[in-house]
Amino acid sequence: GEEEEEEEEREEGNIQPLWDSEARAAGYDRTLQVRVDQCMLGGGSVCQLARLRLMLACQRCQTVQEVHLRRGEERGGDCAKCSRPLAANIRPDILHDANPSGGFVDLSGCEISQVLPVDCWVACEDCGRETLFRDLRPSSRRDASCLGCYNPMVFGYGGIRLVQPQGVRVKGAAAGAAG
Repeated sequence: GEEEEEEEEREEGNIQPLWDSEARAAGYDRTLQVRVDQCMLGGGSVCQLARLRLMLACQRCQTVQEVHLRRGEERGGDCAKCSRPLAANIRPDILHDANPSGGFVDLSGCEISQVLPVDCWVACEDCGRETLFRDLRPSSRRDASCLGCYNPMVFGYGGIRLVQPQGVRVKGAAAGAAG
């Protein structure tokens, strides 16, 4: 059932993320940090993005398409209109009270035009088991019970910002210039 599907998605997340130098070597043009504002974790200790839904615009012709990025999976293909190669990858981070970073998105040939509702794994503060919160929207909260110990949990966030991470240069920027 649903628990087996959630377990399979969790196991797929054990793939090690690319580091920034590897992302550049893999041909990505740009890296953006996903900043989660006003994160509310009640009954949960940490959170990780399970699925980031984005509208991506081709840099050449501005054609927009929806993509779903999951931890450990890269999305790539050609623009439907101009055939430019497009690629996107997410490297999730562990989100908690002291870390507002939801992770990093690597892009090639495209720009993010909109962030759509997200799915997040939230770890129970009592037993550590992850519970999936689906289709979360900014400025809302969702209640659930831990699937392991039935501890009540609440998760919500105020918004998501995409920022140039410190110390990462945009391709073609002057040497020594940090974004």
